[in-house]
This record gives sequence, C-alpha cells and structure tokens, in this order.
Amino acid sequence: SRGFGFITMSNGSEGQAAIEGFHGKNLHGRNLIVNEARPREERPPHKSKGPRRFHGEKRHFNDSRRSG
Repeated sequence: SRGFGFITMSNGSEGQAAIEGFHGKNLHGRNLIVNEARPREERPPHKSKGPRRFHGEKRHFNDSRRSG
C-alpha cells in the first residue's frame, strides 16, 4: 500500500466534516492527513533506460498494521 486512499462523500459539507473530524487523528500509530483531492501534476514522460527497479521495505499482504 502506498499509504493513501480516496473516498467520495455525498456533498461538500459531509466532506468538510470528514476533513475536520479525521485530519491529524492517529490510526494504528500514524497521524492521518485528510484533505480534498488535487489534480495530478503534469510530469514529463519517463525515458526508460532499462528494467524498473523498486526499493524500500517489503510488505506482506497480512501486514500487522492493517485492521481486521
């Protein structure tokens, strides 16, 4: 997981209430950042020079930080 998600609210006032109610709250040891979605920034096309490599922490599907 990249650590973000999107939700759709019925109307703007419900969205604002969610932002005010959840922004800064702690969930499983992480402080939530809640805001309105912004359009993606334009980026120049990527010039591939070979296979893509990914670095960082390996996570398994049953990550202990997940609820449920």
